[in-house]
Amino acid sequence: MSVPYVSSKSLWIGFDNVRSVTLKMQFLKEHGYGGVIIWSFDLDDKIGDICNEGPFPLFNAAKRELLILPDHLANMNKKCLDDNSTFSIDYLHSQSLLTTMSEINNRNNDYIKVELVTKLLKHFLPDDKSTRLSSDMVKLFTELIFTFINQAFIRTIHQASSEGTIQVDIQHLEKILMQLLLDF
Repeated sequence: MSVPYVSSKSLWIGFDNVRSVTLKMQFLKEHGYGGVIIWSFDLDDKIGDICNEGPFPLFNAAKRELLILPDHLANMNKKCLDDNSTFSIDYLHSQSLLTTMSEINNRNNDYIKVELVTKLLKHFLPDDKSTRLSSDMVKLFTELIFTFINQAFIRTIHQASSEGTIQVDIQHLEKILMQLLLDF
């Protein structure tokens, strides 16, 4: 057993020390677990007077061990992007807009758009045989829906940008939605 314990005739108490916490963290890494939950700090040496290993020796032992990559990951040499690798809203907007527009205009995508809108229209229109839409009408509805979505996307990004943030939220969409609906 790798966990220290104290026992008497009828009582057994297990506890952690730096070595046992380190072994537990190694076990987590070897078996591919994502992390650990530390239930309580009150059993750790807050000031470092009792264990003479500095403040919070158990927490720091867990942290130290989890920062060491396992052998199968250490050689992958993958690195996170630096904090300096950020993009501006204008850049993201232009890239997203180009991608969206090319997807909308893609010939292979026309079938998907028309089929999707046809299904939507059949769902919302009455199931009356006299209500038939020509393929041109379905294409018109399709383009209107995609234009609406595209405008919602563009205006929401502009709203977030005007507020000085780079994160687009549902609140930004809510602020532009009424005007967008009036415009359509």
